[in-house]
This record gives sequence, structure tokens and C-alpha cells, in this order.
Amino acid sequence: MTETETAKRETEAKKEYEIVELKTLQLSLLALQAESLAAQQKFNNEELNTAAESAINEYRMQIRKDSSAKKKTSVKAYEQVTYLAALGVFLESSLP
Repeated sequence: MTETETAKRETEAKKEYEIVELKTLQLSLLALQAESLAAQQKFNNEELNTAAESAINEYRMQIRKDSSAKKKTSVKAYEQVTYLAALGVFLESSLP
């Protein structure tokens, strides 16, 4: 992968990460709001409890997506010729 391809992929990944990060923030606020509504009712209202639990689970799933998107923002250039040469040397040495 060339330097220009790397820069392009990194830029795209950062844009996607920013979108995912905003969604994570929104879901965090929704989960906190749902939990506080349920807490105001001392967790006696089953409907509010279910809504809070659902919002929290959705937020947790979004955190995983956020983490995955963040990992994709660090794109590194690599040279395939070096890897192929090393593979060839390895395969040659492993043959009887």
C-alpha cells in the first residue's frame, strides 16, 4: 500500500470514527436519561426499567463499534515485496 493510499484510507476511517463517536455520545446521553427516569420511580416502573435496560445495552454495543472504528484510524503503509521475499525464504528453508 502506498503512502497516498494510506493517507486516503486514514482520512476515510477518521471521518467514519467521528460519526460513530457522535452516535456513541448520543446513546450515552439517552442511556443516562432513561436510567435517571427509572431511578426517579425507584425502579418500580417495569416499562421504564425495560427502556433503561434497552438503552444501556444499545450504548454498550455502540461502544464496541466505537472501539473498532478507532482501531481502523491508524492505517500504516506496507511494502508487499518485502513480505513476499521473506515468505519465499521461509518456504525455501522449510522444504527438505
